[in-house]
Amino acid sequence: MIGPSMIAPANPFVGPRPIEAGQRIFGRVREIDELYYLLSAERIVLLHSPSGAGKSSLILAGLIPRLAERFDVRGPTRLNTQPSEGAAANRYVRSANLGFEQGLPEQRRRADDLVSSMTLANYGEGRSRRRSAPQNVVLIFDQFEEILTTDPLGFDAKHEFFRQLGELLQDPRIWALFALREDFLAQLDPYADQIPTHLKNRFRIDLLSRAAAEKAIVGTAAEGGRTFKPDESGRSSAEKLA
Repeated sequence: MIGPSMIAPANPFVGPRPIEAGQRIFGRVREIDELYYLLSAERIVLLHSPSGAGKSSLILAGLIPRLAERFDVRGPTRLNTQPSEGAAANRYVRSANLGFEQGLPEQRRRADDLVSSMTLANYGEGRSRRRSAPQNVVLIFDQFEEILTTDPLGFDAKHEFFRQLGELLQDPRIWALFALREDFLAQLDPYADQIPTHLKNRFRIDLLSRAAAEKAIVGTAAEGGRTFKPDESGRSSAEKLA
């Protein structure tokens, strides 16, 4: 029989998936602060990085808890939901609305068919809000390159989505953050003019530096009750691998 003391502790390293809200994120304090202040000041921001740099983790575990102190945070949502068979709704609008609706407690969500049929503006106006919610809203779109990669030839649907998005963002009470892999930046340009500010306010994060990566390793290990120490030569494992 295995006693409690013999059970291995949970692995604190989550593997190739984002760090979730409520979990600690290490090595990104500066980036979280700078992105928070840029978004607060400029209202509409495009976050970009190389693939695998940790945009989703930064948003979920670092940025959203900060934003929630001042904003009614909606999302992250994505744009990859398959269209309903025979439905006339714009597939990207439908995907965004359904993603935002999933952020509500289940008892407050509306039927998918109703949400799917709404424009972005109509959905935003009618979305359920708690009484204590801040007046200002921030919309978060993760993996925004999906607007380009999902149905690559659906240009009319893409332009209609951006038209609705631009109309929605005319409201000065609505902020928006778009997270995008930077190899898709050029492909986004034909649609940027439909958005207020033309998506000119941009923030880039790079892969973690060696020092930041070691902070992330040490901090994450400590969260799981483990230690990360230099070897006998005085070099850390991160330094040996460099």
